[in-house]
Amino acid sequence: MKVGMASHVGKVRVNNEDSIGWKGTLLVLADGMGGHRAGEVASALVVEKVLALDTAAPDFKTALTKTLNLANQALLNYADEHEECKGMGTTVVVVQVEVDRIKVAHIGDSRA
Repeated sequence: MKVGMASHVGKVRVNNEDSIGWKGTLLVLADGMGGHRAGEVASALVVEKVLALDTAAPDFKTALTKTLNLANQALLNYADEHEECKGMGTTVVVVQVEVDRIKVAHIGDSRA
């Protein structure tokens, strides 16, 4: 599978708070909440956590739910340790490509 990814800051914002990544057949996009503190930190942290997901788990939905809950807790912990990151957040889109199907999940207003 060939994968191409790109992100653009757009015309409104000064910095890009998006993070993207892939591992094998797992693709992740996180859109840090613009106008909030440390959106770029939140999106990078969530992408990192999701890419650690075991894509061979027998129940992908359960494994992904657990991973996203762990990512959320990691965001909360990070914000507790870094005052400048209080209130940070991100949306996330996760796609897993299989031979005969594509699984898509999202949190927030980002869609695939």
